[in-house]
Parts: sequence; structure tokens; C-alpha cells
Amino acid sequence: MLMGFEMGGNIKELLYNAMSKFFLSFILYDEVIMTDSDFKKLISYIGLENCLVLLESKKLKLIYNE
Repeated sequence: MLMGFEMGGNIKELLYNAMSKFFLSFILYDEVIMTDSDFKKLISYIGLENCLVLLESKKLKLIYNE
């Protein structure tokens, strides 16, 4: 339930679309910049080891929210 609307199975589709656009950005751009709060979500989706590989290869850069 999101903001009073039942999303049902559409949440999986929304997550799939978001992740596909995220990985498409690696193809289109040399580096991707994201906030630390979004990085925490990314860890839960693709795992810590994969996130570390992206950071070490300098494909992913973090900015910190205050």
C-alpha cells in the first residue's frame, strides 16, 4: 500500500524499471553519482560485493547527505 493506493504486483515492475535504468546509465556515462542513502538501498538490491566492485572501478561515486 503506497499513499492510499494498492500497488499489488506493480512494485516489482517499478523496481525492475528503476534497476534497468540504473544499469543503463553505466553504459551511457563514464561514472554514476549517487547519494549515500541511495547507496544503502543499492546494497540491498545487488549486494555489498557488487557495490564494492563498482566503487573500486570508479564507475560509481558517492556524495553524502547531511
